Amino acid sequence: MTNKETNTQWVSFSLGDETFACKIKKIQEIIPYQEPIPVPGSPTEIEGVLNVRGEIIPVVSGQQIANIEKKITQPEDSEESGSIIILESELGHIGMTIDSVSEIIQVPTH
Repeated sequence: MTNKETNTQWVSFSLGDETFACKIKKIQEIIPYQEPIPVPGSPTEIEGVLNVRGEIIPVVSGQQIANIEKKITQPEDSEESGSIIILESELGHIGMTIDSVSEIIQVPTH
């Protein structure tokens, strides 16, 4: 078995007090938080849509998807310091709100 990749890279990020990770290959980019444009009638986990360089991208709430309660203290600060990860999915690009990006992790593949 030949495997040219010796490591897999993951990006770790936080939602509330929890830490999650996503393969770096699935991430198109990470942008500073921008208020998404609401879409009437959409599910509560959909915050809205953003225009990212001419592409309309749905934005989901990472906290709602992970079932994490939003911090009530300093709500403005969490939005200002938050980010949106633009991910590749089978249906196209999708944005997910996160609190912060932590680090890039190298995981050996054996």
